[in-house]
Amino acid sequence: GSAQSLGWRATGVARRGARVVAADHPGSSGGDPERAGMMQVWTQPADVRHMIDTLLASPWATRVDRARIASVGFSLGGATAMLLAGGRLDFERFPQFCRTHDDGACRAFARHFEDVDARFYARANADHSEPRLRAAVAIAPGFTEAFTAESLAAQRTPLLLITGARDRQLPPASHVAPMRHLLPGGSRHLEI
Repeated sequence: GSAQSLGWRATGVARRGARVVAADHPGSSGGDPERAGMMQVWTQPADVRHMIDTLLASPWATRVDRARIASVGFSLGGATAMLLAGGRLDFERFPQFCRTHDDGACRAFARHFEDVDARFYARANADHSEPRLRAAVAIAPGFTEAFTAESLAAQRTPLLLITGARDRQLPPASHVAPMRHLLPGGSRHLEI
């Protein structure tokens, strides 16, 4: 997605008193799986970290409650929220998952599997957590089948995981159901 396409969500949260910063991520905004940048899962957490740094160094810093910093993301942004909250990937599991599942996400990314190498996996599987984060909301997150059980169980940041029962791109039955029991205490799953 993009900052503009999710403006309705930002506006709703801002009306409730939150300060909202929305971003377009170079290489992955717009949700176009034809772009190889969509699989470079490390770029969006780095962008979010940079946004937090910039905001906290700006004149707006006095208006930021540092004890209530949260990340909200949709699709790849949902995976980003989970990574920032402390989830870790074993990204090799995603192509393996797609060998036995035929859904929108697997079809969209299959053309990029041959381009990944050890360097890609090292970057994807690195620690992307953000210690200043106090909550995360992951809406229809991508790459859930690649999150490690250990990292989800060890997460200290509460997570709200939202899925759509009729989602054909990332069907919750195959992408979320196998891992939702691993979510840390204080976390919740809501299927719409």
